[in-house]
Amino acid sequence: TQAPPRTQERTLSPPAMQRLPATMRAAVLSSFGGPEVIRVVGELPLPRVAPHEVLVRVLAAAVNPLDCRVRAGYGRAVY
Repeated sequence: TQAPPRTQERTLSPPAMQRLPATMRAAVLSSFGGPEVIRVVGELPLPRVAPHEVLVRVLAAAVNPLDCRVRAGYGRAVY
């Protein structure tokens, strides 16, 4: 199923000339731990992009076994 279109949009100045949503959805992980430390944020403002940066629209993302191990604390000394 597709998410409903966002109603709030902002327009970029040339050369981009694209319509972008004003907000994005995010899952925020601020500490090590299990699923209980993940906070799903419904709407966050899009990050500001500097002239030498790009903004990438992600339509789908995945979590692999290494992501789960790092989140649980594996390699904590490295990260």
